[in-house]
Amino acid sequence: MPGISALELHPASLYAGDTIEYYSMAFVSDDPRGYHTAVVLRVHEDVAADYPIAVDTEELLPRDLMVRLLIDRFGERFKPTYAIWRKQHSYTLVPGEFSASTRSSFFCTAISGAVTDAFASIMLQLRGPPEETAGDGSEPEPKLH
Repeated sequence: MPGISALELHPASLYAGDTIEYYSMAFVSDDPRGYHTAVVLRVHEDVAADYPIAVDTEELLPRDLMVRLLIDRFGERFKPTYAIWRKQHSYTLVPGEFSASTRSSFFCTAISGAVTDAFASIMLQLRGPPEETAGDGSEPEPKLH
């Protein structure tokens, strides 16, 4: 079954803030590890560039990569008739930026917090529980052996 030509595609625009899905070129075809969803962080002014969009996965997506729109920049899911697989250059790219953290910066923050908590827990175990004092403010009685 032949595919449809670019002239038969309905017009569609890609904005910063849209969520797309794609298969990474780092994996072979049909490898489930290659499937990614990403938020478009920036659509460059030069839409004819080799890599006109920046995504939160920080992966370079060439113009001829097949992508599909999932969620628009307002959080609404695209209707199935509009959410079809097509080459990135077939979208009308609207330059702009979207403020969101990249996945690597989110991971860095999370791992930093986990390491800090782990060190605090180990230090507490090495130092032992805090010394208990008598409730009346007097010195604790010495233990007799």
